[in-house]
Amino acid sequence: MKRKLGDTRCVFIFEHFVIKVPRIYWLKAFKCFNKTGKEQYCSLRSLGLVGFWKRYRQAVKDRKIREAKWLIERSERLQLPVILARAYEKYDTFWSYLLGGIMANWHEFTFYLRTQHEILAPTYFSLFGLINIQKRGQEIDFWDDEQLMLYLFEHSLHEDQPWCDGHTLLNKKNFCLDNQDKFQLFDYGSRHVRIFISLNGKNLVDNFVKPKNT
Repeated sequence: MKRKLGDTRCVFIFEHFVIKVPRIYWLKAFKCFNKTGKEQYCSLRSLGLVGFWKRYRQAVKDRKIREAKWLIERSERLQLPVILARAYEKYDTFWSYLLGGIMANWHEFTFYLRTQHEILAPTYFSLFGLINIQKRGQEIDFWDDEQLMLYLFEHSLHEDQPWCDGHTLLNKKNFCLDNQDKFQLFDYGSRHVRIFISLNGKNLVDNFVKPKNT
């Protein structure tokens, strides 16, 4: 058995399958919660209840305007629907420290269960995101990250689409081959990856040819 650590999950690798468990950062979550709470308390004391509430409403309004502009600009650039990150998907937040790995596991299981897409390495089981069991694939050792990027750029509907989640899609460690040398994605816990796969997954599988002498 081998073990690999990711940002949000720990993967235990066996001969024919892998087990993914979330990494929960209790101490970091507590520190983040404590820091945020102190900041809000200080603002409440300095502004008073009415002032604090007005500033909060204005901040929410400003954020929605920024997010709307960002969604339009990014969707136009990537030529695909863009979604906003949820609290557990944002780095260095209270919810990401607690739920990031759990939700990634759960998203993988439900996405595979719903689509059975051929590019997805099968996820057989999930205990509500606490434990995932997934089929093990062959590591891709014939490409480096740059060669993988070129393949994705070339066979996506738009060359910028892999940037919808570059952290996942532009890392060859997140891809594998099945027993028939079919190109597959091993890490698909991101909701952003779902959109990319729905648009480009079949094309990436159909155009893949394993290099000879590997």
